[in-house]
Amino acid sequence: MTAWLVVLAVGAGSYVMRTAFVVALAGRPTPVWITRVSRFVLPSAFASLVAGAVHGAPATVAVGVAGVVAFRTRSTVTALAAGLPAFWIAQGFLR
Repeated sequence: MTAWLVVLAVGAGSYVMRTAFVVALAGRPTPVWITRVSRFVLPSAFASLVAGAVHGAPATVAVGVAGVVAFRTRSTVTALAAGLPAFWIAQGFLR
């Protein structure tokens, strides 16, 4: 087996596993609890990305500012718009 064949097989298997539940449940109504918790998917994805990337004081300050703004405004775009300048300012003062 070549390396490319292994990569393609693993990719195809991963795709099938991820889409199997969507295809199997496509015709059924969505339960209320899934609809209720689905609004937290995007903030959770951002939080997991940021948690792996936070290194040092400027990033910690920016994450804190973005977290407070996100909590108060319930807006991802506003949180990003506040967090990035906070990061740049913190870099200037904390380095």
